[in-house]
Amino acid sequence: MYLIENIDTKFIRCWQGHKKQQRWLSTVIGKFKIDLIKIDNWDNPFKELKKITFESSDVSHVPIGCVSSIQS
Repeated sequence: MYLIENIDTKFIRCWQGHKKQQRWLSTVIGKFKIDLIKIDNWDNPFKELKKITFESSDVSHVPIGCVSSIQS
């Protein structure tokens, strides 16, 4: 487990993901916006994959095979 603290709300940590690992994100203070994209082919992904966007102030799950973008 590690703690991420952004310097401002405009900073976006984007497109981190794992082919065989899932992650859980939890807020300590405030809320965050998360975008998820399920990768169809890790060697040659389709350029227009659907992005799922939501806000969370609790625990959120990043499924196996997804990349994520996180913004405070």
